[in-house]
Amino acid sequence: MSRCAFASLPSPLYRFLRISAIFLFFAGLALAQVQPGTPNWSAIETHAVDSINLSNLVVSLNIPVRSKAGAIPFNFGFINGSSYVANNAGALAAGYSTNPLAPAANGMLMTSTTFATYGYLLRVPATDCGGSTGYAYKTEDWYVAFADGTQHPLPATDILYWDNAGCTFDTTITDTTTDGSGINVKITGTATGITYNYIYDPMGNSYANTGGSSVKLKDVFGNSITYDGVSKWTDTLGEPVITEPTAGTFQWTNVAGGTPNVAVTNTSYTLQSNFGCSSATDYSTPSQEFPTQISFSPDSTDVKLAWEQTNGYGTTYTTGRIQKITLRTGGTVTYNWNPNGTGNDGLNCSEYAPNEISRTTTDGTTTYSVSWLPSGGSCSSTALCSTTTEVDPGGNKTVYYFSAGWGAAYPVTLALTRVEKYKNTGTPGSPTYCERYLNHILSASADCGKLGA
Repeated sequence: MSRCAFASLPSPLYRFLRISAIFLFFAGLALAQVQPGTPNWSAIETHAVDSINLSNLVVSLNIPVRSKAGAIPFNFGFINGSSYVANNAGALAAGYSTNPLAPAANGMLMTSTTFATYGYLLRVPATDCGGSTGYAYKTEDWYVAFADGTQHPLPATDILYWDNAGCTFDTTITDTTTDGSGINVKITGTATGITYNYIYDPMGNSYANTGGSSVKLKDVFGNSITYDGVSKWTDTLGEPVITEPTAGTFQWTNVAGGTPNVAVTNTSYTLQSNFGCSSATDYSTPSQEFPTQISFSPDSTDVKLAWEQTNGYGTTYTTGRIQKITLRTGGTVTYNWNPNGTGNDGLNCSEYAPNEISRTTTDGTTTYSVSWLPSGGSCSSTALCSTTTEVDPGGNKTVYYFSAGWGAAYPVTLALTRVEKYKNTGTPGSPTYCERYLNHILSASADCGKLGA
């Protein structure tokens, strides 16, 4: 029997990569990813239409479409399009396969939503869960994950079996997080997969599956917004806020009685990698639909999306990672996933994450680079797991330090434990760092000259 980590990252630095569609009531039900509001010390750097997980350089998209005031503010847009790469038992897998760009209200009312995930996945004999023949999947080390990157563990004793093997016990988790956050969840294993039934915060706000594919966000006063799982998002009065009359076209009624809409244009690509890691084979999936244009009517503006062309392949092949976003205003955001032209197309074949990326806008280029296991091969709550260095167009530098969080055993969940900011007193081309801000407090200038570029 083999034991592997979910998303199949066999690295001790595995952490939650799917920062999409995650439940967060603590920002007044309005956060989602369409109205970003991550705290100052979050490991997620949020921009207008994209965000970067600073612990692993995973990029996700967040394209706003419509907002509406109400008892629960309604925010609709397109989210996910995750760039992560996973090792699935010796075969690489693209994050876009499981987290494509998708329509959602408040960051989670969508066709498929998860508010929790597991650290371990095992394939075991059905007799382990009371079944008679065949096999089942056993999951453990469950935790709740929020849009700001925070994670809240469920009891280590929580085990969930699923598959069609006739399991008779441990097919439901109904429990409360163990870190004092007071979050209550129910998750059910079924013959075909996992159902995320509900999640409550300590105030009584909830997200719940209401039958079939229908899902609902509800606050403690009974106000709610709902997605019917097919084509309609409604407010607490049952009035439609967004509908999808035809596949890929989303419309609503404005105060003047008009019907603005957005339409998604898809292009077929082969989802193909060419990282050449000896530890895992590259992925190759033909005929995958990728959104390349989101058109807004009646103002005739567009958001255009270009996906990274696979190194060594033709224009109809993509790694599934975003390369360029053209905004409705005409501005652009461009990602380079291997700015230094290193081997394996810039992917670290131990961590299955980029060693460095760059993000370019009209303001200039910002670089992000990761140093893995700077403590010399160990990773714990006292030994650094990784550092990420961000250098902005002005040459100013910020260093983020990550240590093991609540799960010091494999797989490790990273916690942001320290932030250092260095002000460039030289030029962008020849930076000098004479001022250091540790957790927003100015340090003595004795660091000048010692820190280097």
